[in-house]
Amino acid sequence: MKQYQIDRIKALMDAKGVSSKELANRCGLSEMTIRRVLDPKHNPTTDNIEKIAEALGVHEQYIYEAEGESMPIQHINGYIEYGGTIIKIKSFKQLEKICNDIKHDLGTPKQAKSLIDQDKVNQKTQLKQPIDITTIDLFKNEQYDTSKLYTWSFRKSDDEKEDILNDLGNMCQGYPFKVCGEKFLNSECAYISGMFSQNTAKAIEIQRELQKSDNGYEAKKAIRRKYEQVGLSRDDWNSFNVHWMLFVVWCKVTQNKKFAEKLRKIPPYAMIVENSTFQKAQKGKDTAAFWGMRNQAIKDATQTLESAAEVQNYSASRKDIEKAKMAARNSVNHIGTWEGVNCMGKILTICKHCLDDGIQPPIDYDLLRSKQIYLFGKLLTFDEK
Repeated sequence: MKQYQIDRIKALMDAKGVSSKELANRCGLSEMTIRRVLDPKHNPTTDNIEKIAEALGVHEQYIYEAEGESMPIQHINGYIEYGGTIIKIKSFKQLEKICNDIKHDLGTPKQAKSLIDQDKVNQKTQLKQPIDITTIDLFKNEQYDTSKLYTWSFRKSDDEKEDILNDLGNMCQGYPFKVCGEKFLNSECAYISGMFSQNTAKAIEIQRELQKSDNGYEAKKAIRRKYEQVGLSRDDWNSFNVHWMLFVVWCKVTQNKKFAEKLRKIPPYAMIVENSTFQKAQKGKDTAAFWGMRNQAIKDATQTLESAAEVQNYSASRKDIEKAKMAARNSVNHIGTWEGVNCMGKILTICKHCLDDGIQPPIDYDLLRSKQIYLFGKLLTFDEK
C-alpha cells in the first residue's frame, strides 16, 4: 500500500479520534489486520479497505485517489428532502443513487415537451375525414397509425380530453338506462346479464344481482367470475356476445341523454379506441386486445408525462399533483401505433355516427333472436329496444 494512502487513513483516524483497536472493532477486523493495512510492506484487500473507509465515514475512492487530489473528510450522515419526501442518508452510495434519480427526474420535463411536440406534428399529418362505419369490421384485428388516423382513446373514468370527461367505458358509473324495459345502472352489468340469459330461476337470480350493482368492475370480478367458474354461464355466449354488446350500448346511447351528448362532442373523423395497453393478457387469450387496443408508445409517454408533472408540481398537495398528472397524460394522444381488434371502440364509433345521422346500427337481431335470450324470465323478441 502506498504511503500517501496510509497517511490518509491515519489522518482520518486522528480527525475522528479513533485508535487502531477501535477502528478494528468498527470494521469487524482484528487489530493485527489494521496494523498490516497501515504498513507499506503489505497490500490489503479491497474488501478490508472498503470496511475501513465506511467505518471512517468516507467513500473508499478517497483512499485510492491519486496523491495530490483531495476529498473532504466528513462522515455522510444527514437528510434530503425531495419530491415531498424526507430521506435519511447513511452512505455515499445512497447519496449517489439519490443524485442520479434526481438527475433523471430533472430530465423528464424536457422529454415531456418533446412528446407533446411530436403529438402536434402527428396531428398535422392526419387525414381528418369522417369515419365510414360501413367499412368497420367488429372482428378484424387492426393497426391505427396515429400520424395518419385521428384516434380518440379512453382509459380512466376521471380522464379528460379536450375539456370532455372521457368516461366512455362500460365500467363507468352515472349513465343508467333500460334494456327491454328493465333498468341497469351501467352497461357492463347489462352486458354480463346476457351471459346468464337462460330460462331458469338461477339465471333470473344472477341477473337481479347484476341489475342492483352500480359498480361494473366489481360485477365483472365478483358476480361474473363466481357464477362462470361453476358453469352457470351460457355455452354459446361467445357466438353472440359482440352483437349483444352492440345492442346494450345502443340502448345506453338512445336512452341516456348525458351519454349521447358526450358521444356527439367527439369529432366525426375520430376512431374511438379503448386503451387496454395497461391490462395484462390472460393465459391463452387476450380479451383486452379484442375489446380494446395496445400502444406501447402511449404507455411510455404516459409514464414520462406523469413523472414530469410530479417533478414540476413537487410542492403542491397530493390532490393537485394527481390533477396535474391527469392533465399531463391526456395532453398526448397521437403517438405510436394502436394494435388490436378494438371491438368496444368500434361499437362506440358506430353508435356515435348512427346517433348523429339518425339511423340504426347494424345489430344482427336475427342472430340474437335465434339465441333465445331471456331477461328476468322473459324471452326477448327485440320489438321493444
